Amino acid sequence: MAVYYRNYNDELMALADYSDVRKLRFLYRKYTLLESLAESGDAVAASILIDLRTALFHPGVLSERQRACIIGHLINQITYRDLEYYLKIDKSTIYYHVNVGLKRLQTILESGALYAK
Repeated sequence: MAVYYRNYNDELMALADYSDVRKLRFLYRKYTLLESLAESGDAVAASILIDLRTALFHPGVLSERQRACIIGHLINQITYRDLEYYLKIDKSTIYYHVNVGLKRLQTILESGALYAK
């Protein structure tokens, strides 16, 4: 069982490669899973969750619209069609905000500027 746990953490760490926007998208899609793993004491999941949450809510990284689109679509897994109704903006605009927001999150996470003094 310990081997599985170590391999699992290795896989989780491999996903925390913030230079790949596809992996970052996947991590935000698994945000609630990471929360539950962190609550159960998984240190790797907790550290990834801290990075994702800090970047997502750090002032000046995302606009409110980008944050709402990322939380709605990636974290809460609401479809573009449903978000269009809730946010009162076009699906193509939601798609744009998600992608531009992810790129900004990738840039800030890669730079390490979130934790610089």
